[in-house]
Amino acid sequence: IKGTFIVIFCLGFFTISVQALLFRDFLSMYDGTELAVGFFFFSWFFWVGAGALIGKIIKTSSPFLLNHFELAILIYIPAYVLEDFIIHNARSLCGITPHELFPLFKIIPFALLALAPISLLSGIFFTIACKWMNHLNKTTIGAQQSVEQHLNKTTIGAQQTVEQHLNKTTIGAQQTVE
Repeated sequence: IKGTFIVIFCLGFFTISVQALLFRDFLSMYDGTELAVGFFFFSWFFWVGAGALIGKIIKTSSPFLLNHFELAILIYIPAYVLEDFIIHNARSLCGITPHELFPLFKIIPFALLALAPISLLSGIFFTIACKWMNHLNKTTIGAQQSVEQHLNKTTIGAQQTVEQHLNKTTIGAQQTVE
């Protein structure tokens, strides 16, 4: 269970760190305008929500992902590299010169596409992480119940043996006294 907590903590920490770095890059690319900030957060939350819906569908149909969740989240690394590349090269990809203001009609679709990889994966993986933790807890609880049942049977057997021995000793002592 401790390993599970560490995986989930690292997943959340990495996601927040990456989003902070991408936000900084996004602001510098779009000259820090209020509209750029709004589109960043809109796109971020839109893709996280879409990812959560996709994760809901995936978690019910993919036991493979539950069994290999720790490895699956490593896809964040190439997704971050891709997203960082897209944001840093936004001007050249959209055909805008370095000192020209980024037009609003180009910010909107580009923000939606540029922020998709990490945000989409965040929604997917956090939804699947809930199912994964539930899956691991059921496995742990099953093993724990098996150990408890064994200990209870052993304790009850030992208790019955002690009671029988005490009863025999008590009956023998009563017969000796009489």
